[in-house]
Amino acid sequence: MPPQECISRLEPLKERGAPVEWHVFPKATHCWDCSDQHNQRWNPPWAGGRAVVYLYDSKITDESAERVFEFLSRHMKLEPKK
Repeated sequence: MPPQECISRLEPLKERGAPVEWHVFPKATHCWDCSDQHNQRWNPPWAGGRAVVYLYDSKITDESAERVFEFLSRHMKLEPKK
């Protein structure tokens, strides 16, 4: 699924005040965080006949994890352990 298709679903949520953020990594492919599926190819039904190639990218994986944890730290109030 192209990023814009996902973004168009998120924009209305953000407009209604939901804590929604996104970042598109221009060089990322599907399953960029799947090291065990690196260079795997397949033709999913949603790709309109195009082959999809999974290319693992450790830098994008690390940055995406940092972005997620930063987002969660801003939006979640965690109770200290007793």
